Amino acid sequence: MCVGFQAKALTVAGHLAPRIIDKVMEKLIYPSQLDPKRPSRNPETSDLHERSSDEGWFR
Repeated sequence: MCVGFQAKALTVAGHLAPRIIDKVMEKLIYPSQLDPKRPSRNPETSDLHERSSDEGWFR
């Protein structure tokens, strides 16, 4: 589902020239997702994995 001309244009362009659209998205879209004022989370405490002392399964 595409809402608006810009979404439709990107969809068509993605079908016609996928590599070019990938390069454009890497340069334009990814940097716009970063916020330098917001600190990154600590990977040791922010994931959903449960830490345990279990050694795993042994035969």
